[in-house]
Amino acid sequence: SLCFFFFFFLFCPLSSLAFSHPRSMLIFYFISFVCDELDGRLARLFSQQSTYGAVLDMVTDRLSTAALLGILAVLYPSKAQICVFLQALDIASHWCHMYASLVSGGTSHKELSNHHNWLVRSYYANRIFMGTCCVSCELLYLSLYAMHWPIFNKWSIVLSDSRPEVSIFLLFAQIAIPGFIIKQTINVIQLVQSMNGLWLHDLKNM
Repeated sequence: SLCFFFFFFLFCPLSSLAFSHPRSMLIFYFISFVCDELDGRLARLFSQQSTYGAVLDMVTDRLSTAALLGILAVLYPSKAQICVFLQALDIASHWCHMYASLVSGGTSHKELSNHHNWLVRSYYANRIFMGTCCVSCELLYLSLYAMHWPIFNKWSIVLSDSRPEVSIFLLFAQIAIPGFIIKQTINVIQLVQSMNGLWLHDLKNM
């Protein structure tokens, strides 16, 4: 939880830096993302996993993603509706999934039975797969953020002699798209399955 509070105090300045100091914002966001990842790793390493920690982990993930999408909605007004939709999907999917896991007697939202969709099960069972999808989303959002600012235009690479320089953030965004699509697909499936699970739970208790 110490990593969580460090994450929180790093995360707070992001809203004030996002529209005036893009370079500092990227640095703070990256550090907060690392702290969020270390929090879970250290908890598992020292066998200190808890329900409290799981909730904090879920809250920090949703807060950071929602805030970043909110910033993108301001920077790209024509795409604001897409950003709001992704915010809603992310929050609703994970909230409903966690609540459905609790009412079904599960000890963790990451421990799924065979009746869950295979893609969602694979996502929670394989930390490399989960990490790739999550990092892809963050990388795509941060790349879109960086591409808005002229200060990052010089961050480019030459892929070949026959092609002009390509923005490194555009390259990152293109690499991240497959993982982003898979993550949003999982969010949709997870939301539908969780709502079905809650509906069946209510039927059993009527």
